[in-house]
Amino acid sequence: MRRRVLLDAAPHAVLLLILVFLVSLRLWPRPSSGFRVRIASNTCVGFRSGVEMLKITGEGGLLLERRAVEKDGLAGELSDTYGTGSDSVLYFAAAESVPFQSIAEVIDTVQQATQTHDPPWPEALRNSAADNLNIELRLVTPGAVNTPCHGQSYNWWKEGLHISPD
Repeated sequence: MRRRVLLDAAPHAVLLLILVFLVSLRLWPRPSSGFRVRIASNTCVGFRSGVEMLKITGEGGLLLERRAVEKDGLAGELSDTYGTGSDSVLYFAAAESVPFQSIAEVIDTVQQATQTHDPPWPEALRNSAADNLNIELRLVTPGAVNTPCHGQSYNWWKEGLHISPD
């Protein structure tokens, strides 16, 4: 009798082991939460490319393209810049003395930035659920700054942003 019970339970035990194995391998995707911040591979750009840069200074101030911006006004500035459907990459750096909490607050502000005005495309192409600007943050690290530039590109972090002649 016990032998029969064990034989009947064996397939269930095997299925349970397979299930535990699959879960341990994380083959089942979990819902994504949080905000993706990528590491910039370099700070090289061609003369005809534009770069948007956000920096937290050692005093805790914000610079957006070398313009001082109040923390309360950052979302509006981002909406003005990225609300037109332009490139949605924002390079981000902070002074070493900036506390992590300040960095996290700025990242949250960028993540939650939404359009404050109607986009420049027809009403039929608008999606009310797509009010989020979907800005991709790229963290500028010393490794990215020190990566050599090749060809017709230059290091905008070290040399500043150049205005190309048209």
